[in-house]
Amino acid sequence: MTYLRDIVASGNDVIALRHVESFSFGRSDDDALIDKLKGDAVFVIRTVSGLSYSLSVKYQKDTFNNSGLPDDASDGLSLIYTKWQHILAN
Repeated sequence: MTYLRDIVASGNDVIALRHVESFSFGRSDDDALIDKLKGDAVFVIRTVSGLSYSLSVKYQKDTFNNSGLPDDASDGLSLIYTKWQHILAN
């Protein structure tokens, strides 16, 4: 199943993936381990307006009622990243 949304959420903000300038997995090893133990994956995006957001895959699933994201957080992260790459290419 593919990720159906072209948006991500952070708190009260909803960000269109087409406005994302960069996508980073730049978390420390300790933070990444904690995320994995929580069953989550966290990534950082930077928008074209210069704002940065730290986003949780688990939060995306909860906010958008699963919206096609798999149960495994790293697979969900991969789907969001692939969707962003597809949007950039088109």
